[in-house]
Amino acid sequence: MFATIITTLILSTISTLGAAISAPGISTDIQLLPGQYASDTSPQLLHTLLTLSSSSISPSPGFNASLKSLPLNLALQPGLAIFALPLYSGQAAFSSLPTAPIANSSIPLAAQALSLSSNIWIATTSGSSNTRIIIWDSVPDVNELPLGRPTSLSLVDMQSTACSPPCASSGMCSASGTCHCATGFTGASCETCAAGFFGPQCQPCSAGCATCDQGITGTGRCLEPIVANAPSTCNCLNGVCGTNGQCECNAGFTAAANGTACGACSPGFFLSSTGDCKVCQLGCSSCADGTGACTTCKAGFSQDTSDPTKCDPPQSVTSSGTVCPDGSFSNGSACSTMRFFVRNLRGLLEVLPHMCF
Repeated sequence: MFATIITTLILSTISTLGAAISAPGISTDIQLLPGQYASDTSPQLLHTLLTLSSSSISPSPGFNASLKSLPLNLALQPGLAIFALPLYSGQAAFSSLPTAPIANSSIPLAAQALSLSSNIWIATTSGSSNTRIIIWDSVPDVNELPLGRPTSLSLVDMQSTACSPPCASSGMCSASGTCHCATGFTGASCETCAAGFFGPQCQPCSAGCATCDQGITGTGRCLEPIVANAPSTCNCLNGVCGTNGQCECNAGFTAAANGTACGACSPGFFLSSTGDCKVCQLGCSSCADGTGACTTCKAGFSQDTSDPTKCDPPQSVTSSGTVCPDGSFSNGSACSTMRFFVRNLRGLLEVLPHMCF
């Protein structure tokens, strides 16, 4: 911006742009315009002020300056400096380059002169007509703008031109050349949607959806809904987390040896190939995972010779020594037939063909 401005010395009564330098015993304060100043800078008065240990420097808003080391590089920080009077004089104020778009807002500029840092442009409107004008360089007198004599100016946008390619989708370019993307966008130039957003405007996936058809070309269709009280929320492997944070296990499951809730089959159940806990056959107190083959029969029962998953009940014998057939039992002197009913895991009644145990 200031490449075409020749570094000069001007009295502080004329301009407040840059920084004022002074020292005790020297009656004249000097206003430094933006530029570089070294220890061999002329004239002698400026050289003295730059090298004198008692000198002090007072930068105007938007400038950082220190005399601790030379050369002194005096430049406006990324943003816009405004001045109450033409030729960068009078009271000054500074607005730094924003990191987010100036959305639906208009900031009044009580200014007669505008100073822009390098690689910055601003958009303004004028008066009630809302005439929009883009400004790419400093303006020593706003009356020189192609707006006649503007009664008022308002700032509606400010951005950097340092990003290549330019930031897309309302992204903001920083002075360092990095895009700051609007919510929902990502990428070096904000050219794509962030995770959880979809469509050309990168709108968020619907509430209650853990994963949707996302991306610039995505439809937003929910692919994975959020499960209320999901097992993972309370370390519940095979069950449901209750509202109290406790795990309610699926049928047949219990806590595993390592403490994982619902991580193992309860006694009398075995882990099937489908990942469920199924009950062992009647008369079997423990059975092998996968096959359900009985490993321990209940007292009085014996392993079935033809079906390894079964345990056979003991034979019932009458007082006379008669062996009762399957489905009957000894009432002492004779064999009686009786049907037994039990409630299974699904709450239904089923008939047991053998005697109770």
